[in-house]
Amino acid sequence: MATRPPLDKRSVDWQGRESRMSRAGRHVGRRARWMWAVTGSAGEVTGRCELGPRSHVSVTAGGMVRLGRRIVVASDFEAYVQGELVVGDDVYIGRWCLLSAFESIRIGSRVRLGERVSIHDENHSSTGDDYVAAPVIIEDGAWIGAGAIVLPGVRIGEGAVVGAGSVVTRSVEPFTVVAGAPARPVATDAHAGTDTDVARR
Repeated sequence: MATRPPLDKRSVDWQGRESRMSRAGRHVGRRARWMWAVTGSAGEVTGRCELGPRSHVSVTAGGMVRLGRRIVVASDFEAYVQGELVVGDDVYIGRWCLLSAFESIRIGSRVRLGERVSIHDENHSSTGDDYVAAPVIIEDGAWIGAGAIVLPGVRIGEGAVVGAGSVVTRSVEPFTVVAGAPARPVATDAHAGTDTDVARR
């Protein structure tokens, strides 16, 4: 059973800047970087990505963020990292997503997160006094539908698809489609989570 440490005020914060209008009236986006906002002793951050407007990422002292290439994060994203957050290449994270990495969240390459997806590697214990944490792993090519919730200790296999609004409490086998609350297998497809599969549907 893990106890959540107090939030270290010496943290690293990034915020996605609001878009602005140029004098000519054309829309100018200011989203293509993580912004260093608080200095001092803080967590380790490796890599860069596109961070949408009104987004916020907080990495406390001792936390670690490792980013791959060509990551796009849409607007109103939030992440709180006290442990580690690792994101692979070619990942898209939709609007209003939330990641809470108390211990470890690892997201592979070519993963897609729909709007309002929530991923937590920690939760209150049954007594409510302490936190229980377990790593979350999302393997390459997985697709997570809008509004899905992924809970601690879950491993979503390569190419798996999680239906919109699902609550994932158990690990998902590779190339399997799950849906519901709690999420249960509804199909097995050798092409699940791939561009070919989406085109066919």
